[in-house]
Amino acid sequence: MSFVARLLLIAGIGSAQTGVKPPQILKKVEPTYTEEARTAKAQGSVLLQITVRADGLPDEIKVMSPLGYGLDEKAVEAVRQWRFKPGQKNGVSVPVISTIEVNFQLGEIKDKNLFKKEDFRSTYNTGVHYLQGDNVAKDLKRARQEFEKAAKEGYAPAQLALATMLAEGQGGEKNEKQAAEWCRKAAEQKHAKAELLLGLMFLRGHGVDEDDAASVDWIRKAADHGSAAAEDQLGAMYERGIGVSKDEKEAAKWYRKGAEHGFADARFRLARCYRDGLGVQKDYAEALGWMRLAAFKDIPGASEEVQKMAETASQKDIERSEKIVKKWEGVTQ
Repeated sequence: MSFVARLLLIAGIGSAQTGVKPPQILKKVEPTYTEEARTAKAQGSVLLQITVRADGLPDEIKVMSPLGYGLDEKAVEAVRQWRFKPGQKNGVSVPVISTIEVNFQLGEIKDKNLFKKEDFRSTYNTGVHYLQGDNVAKDLKRARQEFEKAAKEGYAPAQLALATMLAEGQGGEKNEKQAAEWCRKAAEQKHAKAELLLGLMFLRGHGVDEDDAASVDWIRKAADHGSAAAEDQLGAMYERGIGVSKDEKEAAKWYRKGAEHGFADARFRLARCYRDGLGVQKDYAEALGWMRLAAFKDIPGASEEVQKMAETASQKDIERSEKIVKKWEGVTQ
């Protein structure tokens, strides 16, 4: 069945900060549908929380209410490219925490179950409020109950949330086996974060038999669905030869993917690759640039490495590293 995707993008910018004029959107980039979402005829919205920096760049993008099917990652990817007139306080540009709702709708498709799905989403959001103590008293037991309701109806984000609480023993007894079962249900719906978590469960033998090959398979799926954390993890597995043949070139490739998608740990590891010639040709400017980007996110050891490298870097390398920082600093997870 063929159909045309129509995206409705609604950006509601707001802030709880008093006396602050909210940011204004100057440039929008629309997200695209994933093949998984088209096949599942998935529709709905992704709620993001971002910090609009004083220079108008989006930072610290977090998915507050996910949709799954790779659409969360697509929403984040698009909003990373947005540009804003920054918030103002007393005439001075200031960082502002804001929310953005990205709505996905498929044209020419009438999903009879859409309203029912939104009910599950509302139940899930209630769980999030109790989990975080957002405008209600924090109640982990109630959060787990709400997640379980939505999870039993097949809502992937709730299945992942329930799996996480079961794995950590939040709001009730710890049960790693049940955690893995719920995580698999979400992963089978192509929920990238669930695919990554299931892969890590197989890697560590949590709730499932330890299986490096299965771990790589699920983590690769998460990476293919846009998870920068999965890209970084896959790089580490290639570097160490876990579940795959050791391949430093392949490791550096995946680290770079994660780094370019804003994952700070991947930036640190990519910097190390360029510094030491691990899977790539040594390049001091690349190493310094990516290490500086990792230091911005307080990755342990990054600031010290920047200081050491800066002491011996040539002026040419420093100038090139500054261009790398300028190009990628606005891309964050």
